[in-house]
Amino acid sequence: MIHGVVRVRDGVRIHYRRLGKGPGVALLHGFPQTGHMWRKVMPALAERFDVVAPDLRGYGDSDRPTTGYDKRSMAADIAPTYDIFERLDQRSARRVWHWLFHMVPDLPEALTAGREEIYLRYLYTAWAFNPAAIEEEAIQEYLRCFRQAGAMRAAFDDYRAGGTVDLEHDAADRGKKVGVPTLVLWGGSWMTQSADMLGVWKERCERVEGFAVPDCGHFIPEEQPVVVLDAILKFVG
Repeated sequence: MIHGVVRVRDGVRIHYRRLGKGPGVALLHGFPQTGHMWRKVMPALAERFDVVAPDLRGYGDSDRPTTGYDKRSMAADIAPTYDIFERLDQRSARRVWHWLFHMVPDLPEALTAGREEIYLRYLYTAWAFNPAAIEEEAIQEYLRCFRQAGAMRAAFDDYRAGGTVDLEHDAADRGKKVGVPTLVLWGGSWMTQSADMLGVWKERCERVEGFAVPDCGHFIPEEQPVVVLDAILKFVG
């Protein structure tokens, strides 16, 4: 596997992992992870594809600037985010408490400084159907990254953008749909962001299919890598 760095348009350095040859496949991670989350899936995909798994801006071994965490800059997808905030009520707020906590200015940084392991281990346990699926080596790699100066602040800024400028961008694009075929997977044992995940994405995509991954929480490629791999290969043909 190749580890490299590319400098993007605003000078930010993005660290990436690259493996295989063939048509390109980009694997993006979520919180609280890095591109390392794809370690169980990359080798098999690399038998057919040129696979790249970057650390997004602010995460892992990529730079952690103070700006640019809107999803247009991060090239991430935010369709469900808009719906969550639009439909937020007392019950859903308890499910996505971390979104609201991470958006508070300065306080999350103060409360997690020097306590990154306590906070992150809680999430790796509480959000997984089978916490053992995230092996200790992976946890240590994530902790190494999130303990770096500015790492937690950058992750929280990701959420802050999600509740502000991302909503403005998404509202402006509400009439547009993704034109390429889209596959949506979500953890069947996870507190789903919507009661009808496919319904949310059908409003945003021309052609969409997907399913709930059984016995799985938030960390889908780590908890059920075989299911994820099979679904991707079937989807791309």
